[in-house]
Amino acid sequence: MKTIYLWTNEGWKPFDFDAEETKLALKERNIQIRYSAEIGDSVKIGDYAKIGYSAEIGDSAEIGDSAEIGNYAKIGYYAKIGYSAEIGDSTEIGNYAKIGDYAKIGNYAKIGDSVKIGDYAKIGYYAKIRYSAKIGDSVKIGNYAKIGDSAKIRDSVKIGDYAKIGDSAEIGDSAEIGDKEIILKTIFITGTKHSVLWYGKDVIHIGCHKKEISWWLENYEMIGRKEGYTDEEIQEYHQYILICEAIQKTL
Repeated sequence: MKTIYLWTNEGWKPFDFDAEETKLALKERNIQIRYSAEIGDSVKIGDYAKIGYSAEIGDSAEIGDSAEIGNYAKIGYYAKIGYSAEIGDSTEIGNYAKIGDYAKIGNYAKIGDSVKIGDYAKIGYYAKIRYSAKIGDSVKIGNYAKIGDSAKIRDSVKIGDYAKIGDSAEIGDSAEIGDKEIILKTIFITGTKHSVLWYGKDVIHIGCHKKEISWWLENYEMIGRKEGYTDEEIQEYHQYILICEAIQKTL
């Protein structure tokens, strides 16, 4: 017997997928499962969810309330699709992946195993997000873009069409990566006071400040004193800036 779980006043309740009772329960909850869709065992399906033609939902996956799964899409086992998220036609969501609330994943995109995509994120069609990458809230990733294994894309970043972000790279909050740009080298330093992030764009993030390297070289001492740094800490961060500058010159 194949079991699915539907929400009730008593929490998630198991239903025999092929039973007449289940068909009635799906209708009462406005859940739509289209022709030829394959639903794995122990799947949880939220109210008002829509699952497209010939879609495949892996065992123990969770489909949130009002989520939409496109035609021919594949959802891996133990994957979680958030509230009102939209998964495009023929898109693949890996095992253990998590898609945030209101996120939109374009047609033919491939989301790898254990990837986490934040709330309100938008992933373009044919984009590829590889194993264990983390995509922040409100991120926009363009069509055909590629994000490497274990990369970290922080909140509100914009990445253009055909752009490539390398394995384990980190992109700071609100950064913008243009069409066809390639980011392979990044530096992330946990300093005494604030973290330092550089990703090959002649820009350094220190704490909440994002400025060009030349600006930091002229103003690091002023910003340090404004932020309450000691003389030793100011010199520490000056060295971090010089490291980033030296690597920037090799590009």
